[in-house]
Amino acid sequence: MKAFYYLSLLGILIMGNCYNSNAQCDDKETRKKVKAGLKEYVFETASSKQFNAFREPRKVIDATFSVYADEQYRVLNLCAGFKQKVIFSIYDSKKKLIYSNDKNPTETSFDFKALETGDYTIRFNFSEESTPTGCVSFAVGYKL
Repeated sequence: MKAFYYLSLLGILIMGNCYNSNAQCDDKETRKKVKAGLKEYVFETASSKQFNAFREPRKVIDATFSVYADEQYRVLNLCAGFKQKVIFSIYDSKKKLIYSNDKNPTETSFDFKALETGDYTIRFNFSEESTPTGCVSFAVGYKL
């Protein structure tokens, strides 16, 4: 009987931890943040993934998105659930840094005009203390 009690308690704790970690990447909450952050920009793409879903703990995670020359874009850093602010940087198709919030980590968006068509990279830098329950998330919009 004691074994059943401990197994049940363990199951409840595990389910609670899974719920808490998944709450960070909640689709409904992410959609609200995207809508509020993009404002006059039209939604193009977004991606969310639990930090602990990556194969091994990382300090750097890259994601790519496509842009077209002479178009205006807004990139939103929607990472959530981390103890410290996540530093994000944007690189053009030639891997040249065009923006980083490392001097002002509270900045969560960046607007730019693409100089050429290609794939841009958003790079997230995490601190040593990054929690495995955080959500790595971003969105991109363009201006009509």
